[in-house]
Amino acid sequence: MESLTRVARELMAAVQGDRSRVVERLCAACTRALPVDGAAIAMLASSGRPVVHSTSDALVAQLEELQFTLGEGPGPAAFARGGAAAAKDLEQADPRWPVFVSQAAAVQRGTDRRFRAVFAFPLALGSAPLGVLDLYRREPGELDAELRAQAQLAVDTVALALIGTASPDGDGADLGWLHEALESDIEVDQAVGMTMVQLGVGADEALARLRGVAFANGRMISEVAREVVSRRLRFSREDR
Repeated sequence: MESLTRVARELMAAVQGDRSRVVERLCAACTRALPVDGAAIAMLASSGRPVVHSTSDALVAQLEELQFTLGEGPGPAAFARGGAAAAKDLEQADPRWPVFVSQAAAVQRGTDRRFRAVFAFPLALGSAPLGVLDLYRREPGELDAELRAQAQLAVDTVALALIGTASPDGDGADLGWLHEALESDIEVDQAVGMTMVQLGVGADEALARLRGVAFANGRMISEVAREVVSRRLRFSREDR
């Protein structure tokens, strides 16, 4: 009970002040208050393509982008099924997300600090999915009851912030930061549309093609999308 009270105080302090930075403050508060070493808050489109709005550090940002590029991992799984998902050890093979786990280990190889476990929780308003809260821990292991309870408190607070109702006056009027976050994903949207036209395929197949090119070349999907939009990369129907 005491730990939940402490987490609640940290989260409530994070929602005070400038609304444009509220999600960044909540992400930092999750890292400080919960028994984890990193965190990410991501908005996701209905297709599961995320706009990562805040990460606690550069390595977490890399791992979040990796999940998006591959379309697999605890984050996408939690969003798709509406329940918590966990990778208890990123240095052990996992048949659910074999490519993500192997690539996560490769990305972190040689770094001073490595994350071993990832716990993902869906953010939702009722039954409407909003995104995910991903929590990273240096130690491997299962999601225990204490972390689950603390994470649920964080999930509820972050979800309220995402829909603009966590401000002190509760008017929910300032959604400018949310619009900016969604706009930041526009290059991937444009690249999917251009790939659909070039290959004569649907949106899912176009996104899969972009992910495939990114993975085959050891790049992030955002980089490949930028090349498609700038017309430095073009697909032809012979590539199908």
